[in-house]
Amino acid sequence: MAEVRDRRGHLTLDTDVLVVGGGAAGVAAAFTAARAGARVLLLEKYGFCGGAAVAGLSGTVCGLYAATEGAPKPPEQVVFGFADRFIDVMKAKGGITEPQRYGNTYTLTHDPLVWREAGDHFLADGELVAEINVQQKVDALVNSVEIDTRDAQIAAAMGTDGD
Repeated sequence: MAEVRDRRGHLTLDTDVLVVGGGAAGVAAAFTAARAGARVLLLEKYGFCGGAAVAGLSGTVCGLYAATEGAPKPPEQVVFGFADRFIDVMKAKGGITEPQRYGNTYTLTHDPLVWREAGDHFLADGELVAEINVQQKVDALVNSVEIDTRDAQIAAAMGTDGD
């Protein structure tokens, strides 16, 4: 049986925080860590941030409101913080609805392209970008992770274009 080896080069990255994935959680983690003063590197497999919310696999923002049994009650928001800021940007851009009843809870419907613009607002081109240090690499797949606890070195990545 032939042995197959990965002969691609390795790249050493110098960063305080590595975020793998630029979906909702990744954007929030990158922005929040950067606001705290960390140098952040965000790796995203698509050519843009937003994950499934932008790639067309989801059109809703879920999990912000409490679920209730029985008769419908007004929405009770239970998640705050970065989510509020993100939704405020999407509202300002006209890309998100008010809460809509969905089963036992509420959800928000969003325009995927506006989601992408909101992500860019926080990481690439908004008024806060000068205050934070987030470097993004899109078209990047994490293909292995190496952990060296002596130097706190973690991760290897490769772009889909080979770099």
